[in-house]
Amino acid sequence: MSGGYYYLAASLPYLSLRAAPRLTAEQFLRRCATQACAAHYRILAEVELFQAQPARTGLALLDRWHEHERALRNALAVVRAKRLGIAAAVHLRDFQRDHRLAEIAQRLLTLDSPLAADEELDRLRWRFLEELAVGHYFDLETLVIYLLKLRIIERRARFDPATGAALLDRMLAQGAACGRETFTRSGN
Repeated sequence: MSGGYYYLAASLPYLSLRAAPRLTAEQFLRRCATQACAAHYRILAEVELFQAQPARTGLALLDRWHEHERALRNALAVVRAKRLGIAAAVHLRDFQRDHRLAEIAQRLLTLDSPLAADEELDRLRWRFLEELAVGHYFDLETLVIYLLKLRIIERRARFDPATGAALLDRMLAQGAACGRETFTRSGN
């Protein structure tokens, strides 16, 4: 897609999963509001990491992102349902089996903690965005990828170990009260 956002894209700070961004998603969108055309800004303003039922955007890269995220979430739902002994079908959206993502989902459930699994999911998402970025320089797609990466980093920054531990303890207690086999903190 066209765009020619040379100055805007070149002026953006480098992003890394290991470092806090020097720019928030809101600041990025404010920059885009003044430099992107109205139609492109409308697309950017609606970009979110997770959407339960994303509509086709007309931007092939963004549609591929949504398809990948849906396939990833479906793969995780299948593995989790199997582990819990429940039917997965009610939790799936436009399910098409992806063997590569099924293997990844299976591996994620073997990790030591939900946080480790979530961090691995973010690395997977980041790598997929890097793949999508190939061939895109200074266009709308570049801006979409940058915003999605910002949203991943901001989401990670909101993680609080104490809150996460309390939530995990509450979930484990609820699972035990229901008589279901549950995960333990040690990952067994």
